[in-house]
Amino acid sequence: MRRLSLFRGLFYFCLLSIAALTTGCPSVRLVYPDMVSVNCFAMPQQWADRYITSVKVYEDTESSRASKEPVWVIEATDRIPAGKVYVSVGSIPEGFEQTVPPLPQRFKPIGGQTYYIQFEIEPADEDMLFILKPWVASSFAQIGPDEDDDKPYTHPNSKMEFPKYVGLFERGEIKCYDKKGNNISVAYYRPPERGLVEMTVYVYLMDDPKRDSDGLKMHFEECKETIEKLQHNSKVASEGKIHITQNGNTHQGYGVTFSITKQTQQGSMPFLTKLFLFGHGEWFIKYRVTYPEMMDEHVNTEIKQFTNELTWPKYPTE
Repeated sequence: MRRLSLFRGLFYFCLLSIAALTTGCPSVRLVYPDMVSVNCFAMPQQWADRYITSVKVYEDTESSRASKEPVWVIEATDRIPAGKVYVSVGSIPEGFEQTVPPLPQRFKPIGGQTYYIQFEIEPADEDMLFILKPWVASSFAQIGPDEDDDKPYTHPNSKMEFPKYVGLFERGEIKCYDKKGNNISVAYYRPPERGLVEMTVYVYLMDDPKRDSDGLKMHFEECKETIEKLQHNSKVASEGKIHITQNGNTHQGYGVTFSITKQTQQGSMPFLTKLFLFGHGEWFIKYRVTYPEMMDEHVNTEIKQFTNELTWPKYPTE
């Protein structure tokens, strides 16, 4: 039923596009976002010189049309370049405020449900037509032991093991992003009384297991670009080659530190986001950690302890 609903939505989307191009306005330009990852959208680069003013999401109705009123709306509070931000539906990017539903309510897309999304940009020319683009929402699968379970979780495909506790960090949610289980993330948190530090470890299959160091560097640049679009106010503080020792072997990777500004209950605060990327066998192993900048000296020691204690699987080639 959902597939039929999406098919109808796409049919109306294409029909409207064709009609706009053939009936009385041959120079019309259609404005709609591209889906770049799971429930995540960005504007094509042709609109990079414009600014996003709002993003709206509508539910699919029984008549396979968008609901009259949006179920989620975020509006820009700053001039946000259209080519420099990703919008993950349900999350509020830097420089935006949620107006529907009213805070503290949150909107979370239901997996399998059809929605329509619309980006509005400025300056808006007379020949622009803002299109509602249909998509079927995906949901993350919760896998592994419950968060209060002390036993380690072993990723069946990569064989990487994630203990309940690593250094000063405690394991949180484990997510799977694909049906084959080749793309997972594991969250770790430091005790709140010591200051909030969010650590996420990603393990996912390489698209080309024969990637050399240039291929690793290329993917590192892709990861950097993703962060820069998710955090449009981010600035690279440092980057370069890094090394880690696992199972007696030294592995070279790449690391970058971003300085960002986040809104907290105490107002705007400077934060740091660090990204470390390595290749191991046919797998990428990526670490991402975010914390207040004022904690940098202490957290750096804890990050090193964490990456040393979270051991990688040993493969036959080692």
